[in-house]
Amino acid sequence: MPQNKEMERKRSFNGRRCSLHFDRLNYFTAVVPKVEEFNKKFIESGKVKNLKDLAEADIDELRKV
Repeated sequence: MPQNKEMERKRSFNGRRCSLHFDRLNYFTAVVPKVEEFNKKFIESGKVKNLKDLAEADIDELRKV
């Protein structure tokens, strides 16, 4: 992995190469806290136990996270 702030991941989609860039700082300050919030609000609370529960969940409530 590059040592600079921006990391690059390469993925293949239908035979095409695509570069995805993301900022480590934004990932750890924005994405990770939201995943933790979602986990507490929906998984640990028991509101979402499986994919069926997630599919049937209120989209407006999910978007609040």
